[in-house]
Amino acid sequence: MTFDFLRPLAEAMAKKNGRLLLAGGVVRDHFLKLFRGMSQADEEKTDCDLAASGLGLEKILEIAAGFGPAKIVRRRTCLDQARESALIQLKLNGKLLELSLVRGLPTGGDGLPDDALARDYTINAVYLDPLTDEALDPLGGLSDLKRGRLRLCRDQALADDPLRMLRGMGLISRFDLSPAPQLLAAVKRDLNGLIRVPPDRFWPEWRKWAASARPHLGLDFLEASGLLRFWPQLYVLKQTPQDPYFHPEGDVWRHTALAVKVMSELPLETADRRIKLVLAALLHDLGKPAVTTRHEGRWVSRRHAQAGLPPAEEFLRSIKAPGQLIPPVLKLVGLHMDLKPQDVAPKALRRLARRLAPECDLADYWALSVADWNGRGPGLEPFPLSLTEFLAPAGNLARPRPPFLRGRDLMARFNLAPGPAMGRILRRLDEAADDGLVKDEPEALALAARMIKEEAGRRP
Repeated sequence: MTFDFLRPLAEAMAKKNGRLLLAGGVVRDHFLKLFRGMSQADEEKTDCDLAASGLGLEKILEIAAGFGPAKIVRRRTCLDQARESALIQLKLNGKLLELSLVRGLPTGGDGLPDDALARDYTINAVYLDPLTDEALDPLGGLSDLKRGRLRLCRDQALADDPLRMLRGMGLISRFDLSPAPQLLAAVKRDLNGLIRVPPDRFWPEWRKWAASARPHLGLDFLEASGLLRFWPQLYVLKQTPQDPYFHPEGDVWRHTALAVKVMSELPLETADRRIKLVLAALLHDLGKPAVTTRHEGRWVSRRHAQAGLPPAEEFLRSIKAPGQLIPPVLKLVGLHMDLKPQDVAPKALRRLARRLAPECDLADYWALSVADWNGRGPGLEPFPLSLTEFLAPAGNLARPRPPFLRGRDLMARFNLAPGPAMGRILRRLDEAADDGLVKDEPEALALAARMIKEEAGRRP
């Protein structure tokens, strides 16, 4: 991103003895691309955070209004503070700019060290002067970016806003970072503070995690920091053993983290699909703790797919996942054991496609199967079928073909009234199509006529 569009505003402020600086995520991403070649093209920012000094808010508003629509808005500064901070919102060059005064401005100073200390992580506390392209780095955030380290601006940063713990998980996953020992210690110390965070603030952070390139790194952070304890549906996976013959990697949590890693490395075309499937990989084995038992000297987890539906839904609702996302994730969790690679055949695939529809398709099922199969320890054979090979028996169609007949067709052709009999006939027609017994609409009509006659013969 070029910052030339900010130059006229910065010059106007400089003429009044003020100073305008870029701050926050847009500066971080700028230097990530320079230092490590990391581009966030999938999350292009349309807004910028700015910090200003040397002028009062009203004077800055007066200057800003000469460049576009501008207004003063007020926000809570952090979780537990009653006082609000004021900032200016300005639309400029198609971007929403949020301009705040440099925080903690000491007499005779520029205030940057105090402003930086009020932020969350050092990589977000780097500033850029749009007039000189000079980087201002009070806390060593550029060094942390180069080293791939995530470090708090100060030890009490999590106490100010405990959501920063979860934000750390996302930053680690998005930018391939390692948590500093100071961060891990702070999370362990301040973990209970997360109880005070309104749950509706969780989803934006979990969404960024699920959309990231390396979500398994965020899971490692949850485990190492103790943050995993906050979600009991996940934490119990660490205490759930697996048969080492099938799962040499260890417990269910280790398998889950590996499955998430495999899923994130598949070619998932859109962010929405990535989010759905990464969450499905995270939750696919939540039923194992409830059903894992010792049988003839081995750990078994029979019927764990269906057993995973209640805890998976509980987890999704605890992070305030969108309502439209919950059904497809649960569909994949509940069905993920329904078809083994050796059982792939036209009839089985067609039936599975109907059970998955409309929320999911066979390509989604294949992706979760690959993640589950390959998310195991070393030395095991990889999933044996590519997506093309998996779909081939179904005619390379990921979704079920539209039914030859619908309820309205039965009503129009046979004057059949809606009710249980119609439902039975439609189900039998679908099964007949799956079995290859009917191949077109005329054959479906002929079979429907016979079924209707049979139904009539059943009536007393």
